[in-house]
Amino acid sequence: MLLACPDLVEQGMAAVLEVFDAIPLGPYMAIVNELRGRVHQGHALAGILSVHLRRLREAR
Repeated sequence: MLLACPDLVEQGMAAVLEVFDAIPLGPYMAIVNELRGRVHQGHALAGILSVHLRRLREAR
């Protein structure tokens, strides 16, 4: 995810941690778990996180 958001990385580690702290990982993992056996769970989580991070960046 850091490779997909180089602008965030350039802001420093504090900004990265702030954004990742805002991610509701529990609910996202529950969604990914529902997809078990259908799609690769790592890829599904990466997609969800990508959408979430894009929305956070657009809101700023």
